[in-house]
Amino acid sequence: MKLLILFFILFNSLFSEETFFQKGWNLISGDDSTSSSFILSNPNVLIIWGYENKTWKVKLSEDMIAYASNYQNFTQLKTLKSKNGYYFYLKESSLINISTVHSTNYSFDYFNNLSSGWHLISGQNIDVEPIVQNLEHRLNSILTYENQVYYINSKESNQNLRQFNGMMQNNSAYWVDVSFKDGSKKWNFLTNGSISSSPVLSSDGTIYIGSDEGMFYAINPDGSKKWEFSLGEGIVSSPTIASDGTIYVSSYKNKLYAIRPDGTKIWDFTSDMGIVSSAAVDPNGTIYVGSYYGKLHALNKNGTEKWSFLTDGIITTSISISSDNTIYVGSYQGQSFYAINPDGSKKWSFLMKSGVVSSSAITLDGTIYIGSLDGYLYAINPNGLEKWKYQIYGNISSSPVVGVDGTIYIGSVFNKLYAINMDGTKKWDFETGGAIHSSAMIGLDNTIYIGSSDNKLYAINNSGNKIWEFITQEKIYSSSTISSDGIIYFGSFDKKFYALETKSKGLSKSPWPKLYKNIQNDKTFDYISSVQALTPSDVKAVFSDGDVSVSWLSDINATAYNLYYSTDSNLSIENSTALIDVHSPQLILDLDDLTKYYFMVTAKNNTNESLSSSIVSTITIKTKKWSFLSKSSIYSTVAIADDKTIYLSSLYGDIYALNQDGSEKWTSKIGGYIYASPVIASSGTIYVGSNDNRLYALNNDGSIKWSFLTEGDVYSSVAVGLNQTVYFGSVDKKVYALNSDGSKQWEFLTNGAIVSSPAIGTDGTIYIGCEDGKLYAIRPNGSLKWTFFTEGEIYSSPSIDINGVVYIGSTDNKLYVIQTKSNGLLNSSWPKFGNNYKNTKQKN
Repeated sequence: MKLLILFFILFNSLFSEETFFQKGWNLISGDDSTSSSFILSNPNVLIIWGYENKTWKVKLSEDMIAYASNYQNFTQLKTLKSKNGYYFYLKESSLINISTVHSTNYSFDYFNNLSSGWHLISGQNIDVEPIVQNLEHRLNSILTYENQVYYINSKESNQNLRQFNGMMQNNSAYWVDVSFKDGSKKWNFLTNGSISSSPVLSSDGTIYIGSDEGMFYAINPDGSKKWEFSLGEGIVSSPTIASDGTIYVSSYKNKLYAIRPDGTKIWDFTSDMGIVSSAAVDPNGTIYVGSYYGKLHALNKNGTEKWSFLTDGIITTSISISSDNTIYVGSYQGQSFYAINPDGSKKWSFLMKSGVVSSSAITLDGTIYIGSLDGYLYAINPNGLEKWKYQIYGNISSSPVVGVDGTIYIGSVFNKLYAINMDGTKKWDFETGGAIHSSAMIGLDNTIYIGSSDNKLYAINNSGNKIWEFITQEKIYSSSTISSDGIIYFGSFDKKFYALETKSKGLSKSPWPKLYKNIQNDKTFDYISSVQALTPSDVKAVFSDGDVSVSWLSDINATAYNLYYSTDSNLSIENSTALIDVHSPQLILDLDDLTKYYFMVTAKNNTNESLSSSIVSTITIKTKKWSFLSKSSIYSTVAIADDKTIYLSSLYGDIYALNQDGSEKWTSKIGGYIYASPVIASSGTIYVGSNDNRLYALNNDGSIKWSFLTEGDVYSSVAVGLNQTVYFGSVDKKVYALNSDGSKQWEFLTNGAIVSSPAIGTDGTIYIGCEDGKLYAIRPNGSLKWTFFTEGEIYSSPSIDINGVVYIGSTDNKLYVIQTKSNGLLNSSWPKFGNNYKNTKQKN
């Protein structure tokens, strides 16, 4: 049995003396200072009682006692000599060890006079529940006989605070200095206005923050003011630091300032209207900032404008920049989220149900996460297509951040912080006492920090449990940042800027761990992974509907995947067909019939390629007649003409005419993305809408007949009425009636975007749904007949049965059935989406 050590009482009289060990020393045997050589670890203030001859003794074993001279301080002595001539040394340490004692015939008293801010814990893991907390008085440790019970007692109250079995063998108890308190205030800096701006940190530790009174502050790490710069108007945006040290900050009025680290102005840029958006800086030094007028401005380093891009509403959100320098921005009064090329041209736009005040986050695979005022968190692929969306009830003004495991964290005005998995399912939620307008920040230890309107900053672990909370005197809109030594900085509406001590010791190494990405707030995705890409797991190969679907679990550290397949059961990289740099964790393959195929997958990132996954297989047994490979994804529904020609469109603006055997008859290219489905008129003209705001009319040889420009994207498919009149809707909130030559008959203004497609009744009434929740009935001359109000938005298209009953679905989860006087569908070439009662998409 291991003999453990304790300083103990040895006395022959009532006389006693004291000697002291300074905190931070170990007693070791010999010169070896490794932990394995420790005899006694880190005594603090130690009282030892001695013999009448005033010799101090440390009992090491039955025949080994170390001596020190009378009244001599051990920490000054540094060396102890045993009666057998062995020397023992005192070495620096960080823990105080109180080990249990092999005790058969006697018991000992042991006194430790510890200052406040120390915990007694079991074992060396300082994160365990303390045995005794926050000592502010002398404790008495009473050690009983072997195999009995040890008690840690308060000497003043003689109350048992904690007990544990005697002879803990290899277990030990430690005194740990906890005078450092996680979440304790280091200092606060008082400004003259409320703070909703979020701070930025420079490389020299200077913290920059703006406040409502229009003053921009530079604060030293000790909380003292370095300098201040007056912008003259309130500051709600957050500053950004470029790689050359230039600080960019905007005022609520209409100016963006470039300021040197010494607080002097370099230049300012005046926009059309106020600026609440925070600036972003790309690797080339181009500065991007949005304005209340709805313009995104791109500026050169000298402050001159490079270009501007006009969105469909106010820009209050801040810009994010991907690794390929695509600029992402949303608008408040509009409903679009934009991807813009570095030259200022639109790459794509993504339609939401409401505006955007949240800023986006970007991950390794290029996925963009963005919250909307419609209450949804959206995951958008780099090509602008929706990956998934998760409904978070209430407006979202908080911006998403991403953890190292891919978890997305975002706050809600309904008092909750949500943790969402990479597949769009909820992991957990954490409820605060107020609306959350700030954004989360993730520390190096995966602690999540977020402020709330209940005046509190919360520290939450990645399981959704509260670690601690810090209370300010007013609500918190400011999002926090963190220094490498674990100091968290944030502001409050109480006009104070706070610095708190934490255990996190820096920012998480995830792709997007805080609002504006990093401590410089540059909003640019420059994450280079140094983490091993994990071998793909849960690989599956399934044959269905004539194709093989190969899928696997995605990895947050992977930027792409390689898929290898072969008919050889001894599949290897060398003997396989390879699909390289796949960005989706699922592929659909068109492979030979009646064949067994074997598959494996590897994951890649900027550092490495992982080991190969396990090999899976499937057998192909095809039933399909043929397939046609388009140039991009297909979202539209096909239309079939009288001569059996098949018309379809694909996402990137291609319209195809196919023969019955699947061979291509012709292809035609139009501008913009296509989500609408093609429609065929009796004249043979093909109509299709595009998100370049146009409706196109094509001849049956593929040539463009004409196009009609609206003021918004066209997702609505056409209905054709009598006299070849064409009806459709647009995101610009209008329903249009056009003649067959493309000239406008009339337009009708609704109160919301239109993605629904119209249906025409026998009496010529046009029925169409709208995002304002209404089904509109419009006369053939363009005047309103009536409206029917649902409790949600309408994105579906109406259908009419032979009795004139109109069916329409709404986002309120209800299908509405409405009796009309139309008595069925109009007998025209294409009176509704899907063309006829059976939606066969064949021309009448």
